[in-house]
Amino acid sequence: MKKRYPRNTSEGFTLIELIVALGLFIVVIFIGVGSLLSVVDINRKAQAMRTAMDNLNLAMEEMSREIRMGTKYYCDPDLTFPIVFSNNVVGCDIATGEHGTFAFLDQNGLTIVYRRNGARIEKSRDGGATFVAVTAPGITIEYLKFDVTRVVNWADFTGEQPSMLIAIGGTAGVKDALLSKFTLQTWVVQRSRKI
Repeated sequence: MKKRYPRNTSEGFTLIELIVALGLFIVVIFIGVGSLLSVVDINRKAQAMRTAMDNLNLAMEEMSREIRMGTKYYCDPDLTFPIVFSNNVVGCDIATGEHGTFAFLDQNGLTIVYRRNGARIEKSRDGGATFVAVTAPGITIEYLKFDVTRVVNWADFTGEQPSMLIAIGGTAGVKDALLSKFTLQTWVVQRSRKI
């Protein structure tokens, strides 16, 4: 009988196979991590954009609600601050047309002023002596217009309430990577007929 010797077969991977497999694994990991970081960055920018637009919508809603409930609308291209409404003023002093600054008396008798200052919308509760920013830093306001469509003379009041179109335009987003242009507008009709 013939004697059989076991074959000298070594099972396993060669060094070249290990290097190739490790190289492919590293490439796949880099692509996966790069994609994951890109998705996280896009999500962060989208969240910042959503926050900025929510802030802008809130500012527009607050502005229109206060103006709707206010009285003695006053807008003029040459407003000087602080604005003081005296008790002997009868009705509204409105210059018809588009203006970037608007003043009125709110429900509590405070003189409220809204204006565009640079890239922000500002609000004053003391007739324009001090202003506070209403819009977030991620929003750049390019224009703010109060388009008054009815000049009110309370002496011959016809029953029509004063009304205006508020328009805001600009860009919102994070840095240069995700800037979006926007235009918002709303129509406001005064509810109160108080003088």
